[in-house]
Amino acid sequence: MQRRCSDFSNWVENRWIDLGCLGTEHSWARGNSPNTYKSAKLDRGFANEEWRLKFDEGVVRNLPRVKSNHCLILISTNGFAHILTACKPFRFQAMWINHANFDDFVHKNWNNAQPLISFLKEFAETMFRWNREIFYNIFRKKSEL
Repeated sequence: MQRRCSDFSNWVENRWIDLGCLGTEHSWARGNSPNTYKSAKLDRGFANEEWRLKFDEGVVRNLPRVKSNHCLILISTNGFAHILTACKPFRFQAMWINHANFDDFVHKNWNNAQPLISFLKEFAETMFRWNREIFYNIFRKKSEL
């Protein structure tokens, strides 16, 4: 088993370029306490020489883990806009889907022409304003009821 892993590692090193990553260094983790926590860099983005020359700005971002012990990885051929680490993460609310105007709201406010990362920040702010206008504070409403 160890020889096969070594052979595979040598094959990868001789043929592929590891694109590295932005975001969390390790793409896999498990455990709930310091005694049980383990993590590793399992998921990676690789490219051959031709791809790397064609997309010299290409980069990989490890996204936050959601409902899995693995990170999703996002590969961009032209880099990513800088993301501030202090930004509050976007939280999608399932109740939005049930609102009669949600589909229209998304279609009206989605912009494919803008770079994805900078647009997502703007879209999230638009979603937060829409949420405040439509749903106000559901926790306050719940306690009032």
